[in-house]
Amino acid sequence: MRATLSRWFRKGSLAAADQVVFSAAGFVSSVLIGRWTVPETYGRYALMLGWFYLFASAYTGLVVDPVLVLGPTRFKDRAGRYVGAVFGIHLAVSVAVVVVVGLARLAAGVAGAGVGVADAALSIAVGLAGLHLLYLAKRALYVRGQLAASTWTSVVYGVVLVAAIAMLHAWRVLGPETAFYATAVAGAAACAAGLPAAGIDASGALDRALLGRVAQEHTSYGGWLAGTEVTTSVQGLVFLGVVGGLAGAATLGGMRALQNLYSPIMRLVTAISMVALPRVAGRVEAAGERAGAKDALAVSVAFAAPAALWSAVMLIAPGWLVSVLYGGVYDSYAPMLRWLAVVPLAMGLASGAAVLLRAVRRPKVILKVKLASGVVMVLGGWALTAWRGGEGAFIALAAYYAVDTALLWWLALRRPRSGAAEAVPA
Repeated sequence: MRATLSRWFRKGSLAAADQVVFSAAGFVSSVLIGRWTVPETYGRYALMLGWFYLFASAYTGLVVDPVLVLGPTRFKDRAGRYVGAVFGIHLAVSVAVVVVVGLARLAAGVAGAGVGVADAALSIAVGLAGLHLLYLAKRALYVRGQLAASTWTSVVYGVVLVAAIAMLHAWRVLGPETAFYATAVAGAAACAAGLPAAGIDASGALDRALLGRVAQEHTSYGGWLAGTEVTTSVQGLVFLGVVGGLAGAATLGGMRALQNLYSPIMRLVTAISMVALPRVAGRVEAAGERAGAKDALAVSVAFAAPAALWSAVMLIAPGWLVSVLYGGVYDSYAPMLRWLAVVPLAMGLASGAAVLLRAVRRPKVILKVKLASGVVMVLGGWALTAWRGGEGAFIALAAYYAVDTALLWWLALRRPRSGAAEAVPA
């Protein structure tokens, strides 16, 4: 365990540096949008962000995340061409989606109806296309162990994104739609900065046989992951709808503002998981699930201290944090941080279990956990918000993360009856 922790610390430090920069970019941009727009507009941004995450999560599960497992295993002898094929698939899908949604926007403009919805859909489609270019580049860099190069992409992303948000504000056109366009530009620029070190062989995008194999492998492995992510996002949208209907759009804006406070831990979990997943998957393949479980436990242990520290800060100084970040706009929501303080610690503890379940190809278990914890969030959100107003929504959100963590580890440490990885949908 000590050697494993030392190894995770060395690699995790680089990944943490990467994710600190990437997280800071998203955090600062989100805070700026919150400061420079009214709560109702920020609430609309939160709703659009929910839809953005819905589509992004499905796409990430099916196209992007499998790279971390399939790259160093199934396609390790031709990793460059494999990543090139994945990029080719992404570009083809992105262009097709943006063209279709763009035509729908033109039709809405001619008809004079549904323009607002069409504008939102187009901005989300463009934002997804640009941001996933960066996500793919980062996965390729992590598989190759190029963590410093990945950190550079985060720097470029942060500089471009924050500059774009500031320019939009200066031009008085900052809003939910333009914020997503800024995200697309920043993602594309950062991807371009990382491509030289990613080892991508573009010829893979023209290899029909390889493209077919990639599509088959991604559908097989990523099918359950995409289903899990879609389920989680749909539950989140339903939760937002319930809270917004019972407590109002301003409460949604306040909730989003407070959620920004644990986004650094969320980003850190993502970064370390990107480092851990290829290695735990290789460990499982070479030495069995028990060896992989030890490494996964080490991931959670490594996360426990910083996550607990941030939870303590949120619990001890909620008013100061909210006031400093938002200039008094959301001070009335600061007491709610006492409920959300559990979230960073829960995220950190859950990280190792999620890595293990993906590494041993038991993604169906993750889907079951998300279904169960999502029911707690949605039904709890409805009941608690009706009973205690906006505070009830924060209690339900905290309960979701606590239940999710407990179920993930309970099921991750249970061996499947067959002792083998689950079958995944074809």
